[in-house]
Amino acid sequence: MTDYAASDMGCLVVSERFKKFIDNLGIDNIEFFPATVIEKEGQAPKAGYYAANIIGLIECIDIDASEMRAKYNKEGELKVIFRIDSLVLNVPPKMISHYIERPTSLGLFF
Repeated sequence: MTDYAASDMGCLVVSERFKKFIDNLGIDNIEFFPATVIEKEGQAPKAGYYAANIIGLIECIDIDASEMRAKYNKEGELKVIFRIDSLVLNVPPKMISHYIERPTSLGLFF
């Protein structure tokens, strides 16, 4: 399984490795709850995963400027993103300036 995924119920699920990565960055607005993952029916459950609850979530994707395949509800609200070809964030520079161009152990750059 990947380090970061959404369950079929819409819950964010992260690996122990991803949780440690977030903890090491000092991000403190995510609650983690131990979770057991079953990828396919009949397979053995996998420990070492967490359900993640982001507290104070802000909408930071500039939907109009980004290029993505997504699903919207009848009211036009974004529900699921399937693919992102070009991502434009609408985040105040103060919020991310500490992480800009800082390589991470997961191969991500902020």
